[in-house]
Amino acid sequence: MSTYSKRDMTTSNDACGKGEKMAKGETLQQIICKALDEGRLAYKVLDQNFQASGGGTFDYRPYLPNDDKPGDWLPKIEKPEECCRGWHFTLDPLVWPGCVVFLVETKTKMKRSEKQAFSTGRLLKRIWHDEVIDIRLWVKTKAPYLSGADLRGADLRGAYLGGAYLSGADLGGAYLRGADLRGAYLGGADLSGADRWMDEPAIPGWEVKNGLLVKAK
Repeated sequence: MSTYSKRDMTTSNDACGKGEKMAKGETLQQIICKALDEGRLAYKVLDQNFQASGGGTFDYRPYLPNDDKPGDWLPKIEKPEECCRGWHFTLDPLVWPGCVVFLVETKTKMKRSEKQAFSTGRLLKRIWHDEVIDIRLWVKTKAPYLSGADLRGADLRGAYLGGAYLSGADLGGAYLRGADLRGAYLGGADLSGADRWMDEPAIPGWEVKNGLLVKAK
């Protein structure tokens, strides 16, 4: 897993032993460290109404973390199946729409990067942009307000950036292949040298030459 919260996702034994004690004797830090070590840590992306960003009307608000305590385990769903039933979590929140990201604990290992269905899970904490060190997670937790952002050379492949405010952003040399930029505000943004597939939707004012974006003449 590569997108860690700088403050809470650590494998340090000392860090795992610190923090305010919880009802069952475990700190939030210890819960996160244990889930990380066992491959049971993932993310959930929700919309502004705390519903699943990829569809569905389930209200997650009764299951949100509170006062540094994890939320309750989500209702169990038998025989989870991807894209059919179950609670869907991801290791790459940037590829999904939505503006709210939570760290999630599962009961079994997360084996797929983009999406996997589980019978249950619980939200551990909301992730904020000033807590993270991975650029993909930073973009996701900062979006849609990315005006003036320094994203030079950033790996944004497959990113969902629809409707993002990227005016004045520096995307020079960024990896944009497969990125969804529909409705993004790119006025004054520098996309020089960013890689992009030739057959992807055109970006006004830019064209693809030899796999890289250059200003259109």
